[in-house]
Amino acid sequence: MRLFDCDLLIAEVKIPNMERLIVIHEARCLRSDLPVIGFSKEADTMESTNLGVVDYLTKPFKVPTVLAATAKALGE
Repeated sequence: MRLFDCDLLIAEVKIPNMERLIVIHEARCLRSDLPVIGFSKEADTMESTNLGVVDYLTKPFKVPTVLAATAKALGE
């Protein structure tokens, strides 16, 4: 699957051995209109918001929380 085929990106904000937020940054560079939901064990909303993240999940989270964030991000 290519990034352009996606309707939504749900991405770990703090991936070990990667520069912080690089996945989200690269996705936004490739497709600026792609809704992004970030998640992590720790809140890092300032940097995520600067990259256009529409919602933020803090681990641990439950399925209803993910579904609500997804609906919000997709405008449903």
